[in-house]
Formats: sequence, C-alpha cells, structure tokens
Amino acid sequence: RQLHEDLTEWTLYHRKLPGKHRDSLLKSICYGDAVFLRRATDEVLAYLEWLNRFAEAEGLTDGTE
Repeated sequence: RQLHEDLTEWTLYHRKLPGKHRDSLLKSICYGDAVFLRRATDEVLAYLEWLNRFAEAEGLTDGTE
C-alpha cells in the first residue's frame, strides 16, 4: 500500500503526469491511454531504480540482484 501511495505521489504530482484519477496511479493506468502507460512505466522504473540504489547506499540490501 505504501509503495502504491509513493509511486502515485511521484508520478502524478512530482512528475506531473496527466492521470485521470489523481488519487491512484493504478486507476490512472487502467483508464489511461497507451501514451500514459508508457510514461508511467518509465517513471515507475526510474523511481524503483533510485530506491534500490538508495537502499544499497544505506546498507539496507546485500547488493545482489
């Protein structure tokens, strides 16, 4: 749940993707078009990559993929 909220906040508010449902990234993806899906996918993958690097830097993971 927390990850969904964080991803929604990042993609719809900070990156300002024009989602149809401002309260939910999942709803915006379900009711959005292919262009929105592609942009949201790119943003989510970038966010998760950053989160992984942050966790590794903080020593929260073992660094294996």
